[in-house]
Amino acid sequence: MSEISRFRPLSDGVKKSRSVADTELRNRSEAPSDRSDERVGRSREAGSNGLSGGGSDRLKAAAQADLGGMPWTQNDIQERLSIIEARGRLSPELQRAVDQFLEEGGNPDHALAALQSIAKPLTNVDQIPGCSSCAAANAQQMWAATDPSGYFKAATELMKNGRTTIQRDGGEVDLTVNQAGPPPSNSDFIAAQRGLTPDKQLNYTMQAALMNHGAGRGGYSLARDQRVEGGGSGLALREAYRLNRVTGLKTIMGTSVPPEQRNAGDDGLPKGAFQAPERAWQSLENSMNTNGMASVVINQGSGGHVVLVKDISGGQVTFRDATKGSETTLSADQFRSVMDLDPNNVMDDGVGNYTGWGSSATSYAGRYSSPWSLPVWRPPG
Repeated sequence: MSEISRFRPLSDGVKKSRSVADTELRNRSEAPSDRSDERVGRSREAGSNGLSGGGSDRLKAAAQADLGGMPWTQNDIQERLSIIEARGRLSPELQRAVDQFLEEGGNPDHALAALQSIAKPLTNVDQIPGCSSCAAANAQQMWAATDPSGYFKAATELMKNGRTTIQRDGGEVDLTVNQAGPPPSNSDFIAAQRGLTPDKQLNYTMQAALMNHGAGRGGYSLARDQRVEGGGSGLALREAYRLNRVTGLKTIMGTSVPPEQRNAGDDGLPKGAFQAPERAWQSLENSMNTNGMASVVINQGSGGHVVLVKDISGGQVTFRDATKGSETTLSADQFRSVMDLDPNNVMDDGVGNYTGWGSSATSYAGRYSSPWSLPVWRPPG
């Protein structure tokens, strides 16, 4: 029997005193109902048992504490863990990470925020409003769904300390919330946002760290929505590609332009980052089979965009757009077309950063409207 089912309920007094707060939490985190997370994402961690007992005393004590921020109770944690378990992401590693965090006196608001995005990575992780952080938002979603324990540890450490170090193939990866300058720091910017519940605060915090890592030297300013060194909003292709080191997964970039005809070269991208259309499509299918989702760069007409594919079936592709917080479904042929980037259509961001987002074939030009009327993709030649 799972430890989850053996948790004792809150006392009637605690329930009564927190009933209003709990209703507000449910309204924020559960409504409107969105089933888009139910079949997406596969944890790379083995096992699916309940939460081990080490943290249960801490859970009971914390449930009765005045924690501030997001209303937090034992039942909230229990609910999130039940969702995570039902979706095959409650690994022994995540159990131990949650236990250890609570036993060491970690802020339960931070734990709940991290578990919320693990339980519902698509519906609970959105791009920061007014910030060109689509690549970071997609990386956050992929990380939460496929590496729950690693995500939990990093998320809670970033919220507490503003920095964390993760282990990846090839060594350590340092993540920091704050950029090198100028003010305001990203932490101060996040703190100044009114009405952020801890789960939304986590989105800002995690995406700040990911944008800093992608931008490289100097980092990225959320307040200015630009790199510290050189300016320019969003991440160039080579910068978005750096986020693969954090997630351990590959963002898929397709093009029908052969390497010898790419006037701008690959601008620092590793060999094989761009893939021919059929190979890119195969990479998409492989990622779906392995991870239950895939991060893909598409052309949306006015520039590039990173989206998260959540389903391929019946000749259709459904993807989640973290900018809009909504889903779009295209035919497979239409989606192939918007995957075909043109590295020669250089869209300079004003500071000499090659993006390669444009496409000479077609574009995701509907701007989230329907019906779609994109030309059918056909193999070159």
